[in-house]
Amino acid sequence: MASQDMARLHRAESERVGQLQRRLGSAMQRQLESRQTRLTSAARELNAVSPLAVLGRGYAIAQDEQGQVIRRAEDTQPGQKLKLKLGEGRLSVEVKRRLKSGVKDRG
Repeated sequence: MASQDMARLHRAESERVGQLQRRLGSAMQRQLESRQTRLTSAARELNAVSPLAVLGRGYAIAQDEQGQVIRRAEDTQPGQKLKLKLGEGRLSVEVKRRLKSGVKDRG
């Protein structure tokens, strides 16, 4: 093969390698963007159901002195000390009385 033919073949192959590198770079960029979008979406979904996000909306988690979560008023007794976890901070409280469901507290 003549030297000119070898040079031409080398240029053609170099150009082909360059094109393949650009295609690979573009494909990798698209793949990365797709995965970033999926990750962002998953993070939003997790945040929506996160207990901390719920607390941020104004709810609290009540726990007894052993750290057990209190789910029902009837699981407490007057005088019992509870810990409340809020969106920002914690409180230590004492149960004054239990109210029936649907009954408004008058103070």
